Amino acid sequence: MDAELGYMGPVMVFDLDDTLYAEADFVLSGFRAVSHMAIQYRPVTSAETWYQLMKQAWLSGRNAFDALSEEVAPTDTESFIKSCVDTYRFHKPSISLSDSAVLLLSTLAAKGIRMSVITDGRSRTQRAKIKSLGLERYIGITDILISEELGAEKTSIDGWRKIVSRYPNASQFIYIGDNPAKDFYWPRRLGWRTFGLRDHGKNIHKQTGDFPPGHMPEIWIDDLSEIISLIAKY
Repeated sequence: MDAELGYMGPVMVFDLDDTLYAEADFVLSGFRAVSHMAIQYRPVTSAETWYQLMKQAWLSGRNAFDALSEEVAPTDTESFIKSCVDTYRFHKPSISLSDSAVLLLSTLAAKGIRMSVITDGRSRTQRAKIKSLGLERYIGITDILISEELGAEKTSIDGWRKIVSRYPNASQFIYIGDNPAKDFYWPRRLGWRTFGLRDHGKNIHKQTGDFPPGHMPEIWIDDLSEIISLIAKY
């Protein structure tokens, strides 16, 4: 991750899940993949039966794979659930960037503003999401930092420091995320501007709760398009 010493503009850094796309779409995409795998264990008229079972279990707060196992492999639960988890984690996801994300990323790219992503998760799973989303059209692959590849969780300072060291002469760093539990603490400590994308009821991780001081963003926004007016001067 070589330093870009000549770049002196702002660096826009994004979270991935529930910021640039809806993570619930990845969950449902994973359920689709698992439903087809489950037919190998217990055939049904269509995989849709197992998909709907998992979806309804998930929406009701149950573990979707436990619910599926009860119907498909009640005597081989451990092995079956492992197959579910592996299929879910490593499937080719059917997901897409939000319209606002496309607009913002396109605008930033046209202005030559450097962008980065820092995300928690397994390398193979997150890289599959990145490929399906087509993020490489806007952000260089070396500017996408994944916790497993870094050997450090997002709640560690490591990833944030890597971005700063890559752009040592940047005019400022701006971070956009959604999850107060892990997204905003370090960028705020490092003096970055921070924006939180509000949950409109569909996020995987909720934004309400008793979070320690310094875990909230500087500014909450309702849509990524709001950032465009803020970077109009660049």
